[in-house]
This record gives sequence, structure tokens and C-alpha cells, in this order.
Amino acid sequence: DQLKFIKHCRSLDLSLAEIRQLIALNQQPGMGCEDVNRMIDSHIEQVALRINELQDLQDKLMALRTSCASQSTVKECGILQTLSVSRK
Repeated sequence: DQLKFIKHCRSLDLSLAEIRQLIALNQQPGMGCEDVNRMIDSHIEQVALRINELQDLQDKLMALRTSCASQSTVKECGILQTLSVSRK
């Protein structure tokens, strides 16, 4: 049962530290759920932040992709030219 619990937690991308906390909390059935809810709320915020960061990355990659026409040579590749310019 505990292995299934851990696998389920990992499928939700919970860290090992978070899983340890949840296991400890799970062994205290009389306690309130506040700590569990707080942990999951924090994890939701972290996931939302990562989603936003990944969306920004996708937008940058899509913009980069538009800088190179398919018919160009590597010498004329807008992607490689853009990547070669130093960021200031």
C-alpha cells in the first residue's frame, strides 16, 4: 500500500521530501487536513509557475522558429544568426 501511495505521489510530481511529510501526516489520522491542504496548494502554485515558464519558453521558441525560412541555407539561417547575437 505504501509503495502505491509513493508511486501515486510521484505521478503528481511531488518531491521525496513532500512524500515523506505526507506519509508522516497519514500516520496521524486524527489530525486536521490543514497541513496536507497547505502542501498541495503550494505544489499547485509551483506547477502553475512552471507552466507559465514553459509557456514563455514555447513563445520564445516559436518566435525564433519564424526567423528562418525553410528555403534558406544554414549560412542564411535566421535561427542560427539570432542565437549567435550576444544578449545585452
